[in-house]
Amino acid sequence: MPTETQEHILQDGTIEISRNGNHQYWISDGEKMSSVTTMLGHLDSGAFGAGTGWTRKLIRYAMFPELEELEDTRRKERRRQTGDDARKEETDWILKTRGDHSHTYEELLDHVDAANKASQEATDEGNRLHDAIHQFIENGTVDETNDLFVTWLNQIGNHYEWSASERFLYHPVLMFGGTVDSFSKMPGADGTIIWDWKTKSKEQIESIRKNGPLNKDVAQVSAYTHALQAMKSQLSPTEAKIAYIARDASDVVVVDVDLEYG
Repeated sequence: MPTETQEHILQDGTIEISRNGNHQYWISDGEKMSSVTTMLGHLDSGAFGAGTGWTRKLIRYAMFPELEELEDTRRKERRRQTGDDARKEETDWILKTRGDHSHTYEELLDHVDAANKASQEATDEGNRLHDAIHQFIENGTVDETNDLFVTWLNQIGNHYEWSASERFLYHPVLMFGGTVDSFSKMPGADGTIIWDWKTKSKEQIESIRKNGPLNKDVAQVSAYTHALQAMKSQLSPTEAKIAYIARDASDVVVVDVDLEYG
């Protein structure tokens, strides 16, 4: 991802915000700031990829138990880490193979790599949805070949007036950056709504409908809200929403975020 610079309209002028491929943000020649998503990364229940190295280490322990004693301190630290259901299932499966050398090292790694590939495919699918929504808002383009986008369009896109997409922001005091997925308003109404798009499995969608959104997702959108307010942006929101779209395009859950959160 190349460096990109956007002009953000404030209540009393404009400011240029830049972002590089490492998702770092800065204004003018100022110091680079981490993104909100990076800062919240340790809460990311969907980040299977971050645990791949850890999983490979557990495979080594399964094949060579003597290594566990040598790396005991690090192993205990790793075991205190939490992750999503996929990573827990992956770890449990590997731990069950300890002492069972009917599985070769290569077979175990293949299992890990397959799960990691599935996670990357889900990420790519989410990126395609974000891009399709962005093209619709900015250019009016409708990608009828993208089932996720068509579901979004029917259940959300056609029911709001859209004003901007993929807009950079930063917090002038807390010094973090971020990108808001989309801005809209209700037809005939005043006020601005910010949106964040998330793709989830059907099972995760049901859990969110039953138990509410993930704390990290709410924290992310709340951080965007506070940053826009602190910037005195013309896009400061009066509402904030998270839309969870099922990866099989079968369902959408929209959650309102309390603007006072955080």
